[in-house]
Amino acid sequence: MKSLVVLTAIATLTLSGCATTHVSQPSSPIQSKVEAPLRADLSIGNKIYGSAKNIQILGLFNFGPSKFADGVNYGAGSEVSMFDKYAPVKAAAAYEATTKAKADVIIAPKYTVETKDYFLFNITTAKVDGFKGSLNGVSK
Repeated sequence: MKSLVVLTAIATLTLSGCATTHVSQPSSPIQSKVEAPLRADLSIGNKIYGSAKNIQILGLFNFGPSKFADGVNYGAGSEVSMFDKYAPVKAAAAYEATTKAKADVIIAPKYTVETKDYFLFNITTAKVDGFKGSLNGVSK
């Protein structure tokens, strides 16, 4: 009888969990000052999408994407994204979106991050949507 209770408790702890969802939505105006003698000719295309999933076991082992978009800024200063534990999954979603659409940049990206937290592991899924940006040329 004790073994049945123990097995039931272990099964309940392993299969039950929590879920967390994050959606990026800038709430304040973005103020930036960029000075460059160059002018980019950018065309905006259709809506593009991308997603990525990471599975973390025991907080140590990660199983997920292996290709990422470097230099992605998620609406805040680059120092903030350095401490963002979801940044690698967001970067993988951005890579998928730009690669599938053959885009140079994502215009007005919106990220949605969902984490399902179980007793021994968690699953994090990031989705991004925005508009395709294509660089046509650069001039002075």
